[in-house]
Amino acid sequence: MFNNVTEITNLIIDNKVTDGNIVLDMTMGNGNDTLYLAKKVGEKGRVYAFDIQGEAIKNTKKLIDENGINNAVLINDSHENVLNYVDDKVDFAVYNLGYLPGGDKSIVTESSSTVKSIKDVLTVLNNDGLIVICAYVGHEGGMEEYKDILSFVSSLNKKNFNVTNLEHINRKQTAPRMIIIERIK
Repeated sequence: MFNNVTEITNLIIDNKVTDGNIVLDMTMGNGNDTLYLAKKVGEKGRVYAFDIQGEAIKNTKKLIDENGINNAVLINDSHENVLNYVDDKVDFAVYNLGYLPGGDKSIVTESSSTVKSIKDVLTVLNNDGLIVICAYVGHEGGMEEYKDILSFVSSLNKKNFNVTNLEHINRKQTAPRMIIIERIK
């Protein structure tokens, strides 16, 4: 159940995301979260999925087409531009930071665009909405991005947000970390 950040993310999705929700996959990668979310929100819901790499769009399109999914909007742009595409209030957002699995490891998420996108998502996040951030800290720049995000989310007003930081403390220091933000009002 708590073996890795993917299992924990799916546990949260299973308990939080429901039919008809509007959700964001801020780093679509190979489309696994996009597909999982699209199935959870059903025909009445919508998934907006972002990635800067054409390979990610291609991989995700193939995956959702193979599964008959038609409620996902794939956006070939940086997550920092989320508000250019989404004007709905959203119920859930997920980030998997780092690089495209199986792709070019030199193309990675960066602190400035990630923090900007988190700030922007917070402006459209519904009350009781969640943001789940999976930070892969083992690659060059990963730990710095994680620390920059921690610095920002630590300053969020506790009257409006609950912020939780999860890490496996019995694993190596480069094990993935998770930050969860809940809007409470």
